[in-house]
Formats: sequence, structure tokens, C-alpha cells
Amino acid sequence: QKQTINRLDETKDLKECNTRWTDSSRCSVLVNACSMALVCNSGPVQVDPSGELLLLAQGGCPWKEHLFALEKELKVDVLIKFVLYPDQSGHWRVQCVPAGLNTFQNRLSLLEEWRGVRDEALSELSGIPGCIFVHASGFIGGNRTQEGALEMAKRTLQTAPRAVPST
Repeated sequence: QKQTINRLDETKDLKECNTRWTDSSRCSVLVNACSMALVCNSGPVQVDPSGELLLLAQGGCPWKEHLFALEKELKVDVLIKFVLYPDQSGHWRVQCVPAGLNTFQNRLSLLEEWRGVRDEALSELSGIPGCIFVHASGFIGGNRTQEGALEMAKRTLQTAPRAVPST
């Protein structure tokens, strides 16, 4: 059974947060509202100042429903675009957040020129060492290191069109 947090400042310790938002019927590892908010925003681990990247300590767990629920509950201004996590081989994945739970459309896909490119060719093209792949549709990519996966997400964010405030 899920338990929600009332306010982010109630729990600053990630270990405490893990016990406060778990879904034991699906997964009992680190996928919870508090750690997501702390990791992607102003908590002890600053992933990116944009607030659009989420770093999970472990992969292989359902995170989408938790993320959408957290964003809705907190009424966030800036939506998460990419989730980074380690895969079973110890490499890192950068996965796009879908526009919704039941769609293949992404909030932001990995760069088009990287799609379908692999290994050294992708590292040369992107200028990022350790690249493994970017899926042909751009919804997921891989890198040998956390830093490399993070750089793949950051480069994509840097090239994304930004809304211009109306005057």
C-alpha cells in the first residue's frame, strides 16, 4: 500500500523516504516520491540545475506511475524529461519520460542524429565517450558510465526548444 508524503521538508533523509513511499506489490527498492523529488530538485544530490533529470540508484523497477503521481501531487512547474539508471550489466541508461502513461510519445526524445547509431560511431558523433546506443525511435540510450549517460541527457536538453515567455 502506498503512503504519500505531506511535504517535502518533512523528510530530508533518503533512507527514511524509502520507507515512506513504497509499493511492495511491485517493487521494494528505491522508487519513491521523496527520493525522486530530492534527487531531481534541491536535495543532497544535484543531478542538473534544470530540474529535468532524475537519477535512480537502481534500475529494473517501475517508476513512471510514481513520477506522474509525484509531479501531479507537487504541481511541479518543470517536468522531468529523462530518467537515468544502471542496467543489469552495470552500464547506464538514459530513458525519456513519456508524455503520458499509455503513449509512445516522449516529452523530449534523444537527439535525432544519434538515433540508431551505436558504440564508437555514436561516441564520435556525439563527442561523448562510452556511448553504447540510442534506440532508433530515440526513447532510450545507453552509456558505459553514469557521467556519459548524464551528458547524453544534458546535451539533448541543451538543444531542446524552450518556450519563450509572452510579454
